[in-house]
Amino acid sequence: MSAEPDENRDEPAAAPVDSVETADVDDYRDKYLRLQADMDNYRKRLDRNLAETARRRKADLLVTFLPILDNLIRALEAAQSAPESDGLLEGVKLTGKQFGGVLERHGISRIPAAEEFDPRLHEVVATTPRSDVPEGSILEVLATGYLLDGEVLRATAVRVAAADDRGEPAVADDVDPSADAGGNPLDVQA
Repeated sequence: MSAEPDENRDEPAAAPVDSVETADVDDYRDKYLRLQADMDNYRKRLDRNLAETARRRKADLLVTFLPILDNLIRALEAAQSAPESDGLLEGVKLTGKQFGGVLERHGISRIPAAEEFDPRLHEVVATTPRSDVPEGSILEVLATGYLLDGEVLRATAVRVAAADDRGEPAVADDVDPSADAGGNPLDVQA
């Protein structure tokens, strides 16, 4: 057997680059441009839909606040026309309760009270040296925190106990550990 190549064998010859049909290239380019335009139109349509959905949700939320606003106006009118304020106080309590119900329906809840500082739920805004409670104990809630569907919407602002400069807790009498920053419509008593 010889090492010479068989001349009778049918082998496809490599096609030169110039032999590629320009019609196929134009067809692929056209398909690519159409797909790109379709994708741009899809993104624009999606952005419009998202903006419209956000607008509708915001409107739905604001509509639920309108009866609360009406009740506040009624409470203020009642306070102006009557010298006694018991009715005003009762109206404001009921309004707060109604407002709390609206917040709850939209997934907003109060962060529960705690004795120990939790950095996931609390924000320390002040410290007070204390000897009667362990360091890191919450002494006072300065602003109520809220959760939105289980995630922190606003952390609870707290004052916590700290050790004094000597490393020992010191006593401070100016803080009431049971104090809560009122104004929480979820806890208004009727």
